[in-house]
Amino acid sequence: MTLNSYDEWSPLKEVVVGSAAHYTSHERELSFDLFFHDNIAGDNTTRSEWYYPRLTVGGAGPGGAGPDGARRGRVPIKQRYVDELVEDLEGIAAALTALGATVLRPMDLDPGTSEVRTPAWSASVVPPLNIRDNTLILGDEIIETPPMIRSRYFETQFLTPVFQRYFAQGARWTVMPRPLMTDASFDLDYARESTIGGPTEPIGTPSPSPTTSASR
Repeated sequence: MTLNSYDEWSPLKEVVVGSAAHYTSHERELSFDLFFHDNIAGDNTTRSEWYYPRLTVGGAGPGGAGPDGARRGRVPIKQRYVDELVEDLEGIAAALTALGATVLRPMDLDPGTSEVRTPAWSASVVPPLNIRDNTLILGDEIIETPPMIRSRYFETQFLTPVFQRYFAQGARWTVMPRPLMTDASFDLDYARESTIGGPTEPIGTPSPSPTTSASR
């Protein structure tokens, strides 16, 4: 089918539903902490966030904290949660198919792939679950947008077979430049000065980048 998406109310003919296969962990590192700083466990014990699970890192303390005092480490996800998530996604895909829509899926995360790595950093990799976050469809154009979390740096590559299919049928395909995402790439003022929702877990001065201390 030719890519043609100009509004949100026309009859749905084709859709891509994400994948949660082999979802094992989140990693507490700078980009994750900055993105979710207002609802990470410990930032405000009087408020219960509904829009994202509050996390508690096992073993946090002298051996589980970074040089700025913030907790660090991979947070495992219980298999029963993953199983329920996969079941929900399969249910959504089945319901859409029953309604006459063609359902496409991204490639599953390989179970042997545990992290994403560049010359400057590494992070636990997550599967292509919320695929609209890093992809924008405007009319007949696919736009891959820059990631905001290191663990999702190469997420759109799981969608490459789908994008190639549309491209071969005449769609335009634009890839926005990916940021370096070194420690020096992040502006921490938002986390340091934000008062929305109460106190936030402090994030200290980021460590220098392994490649450059002034990369943006």
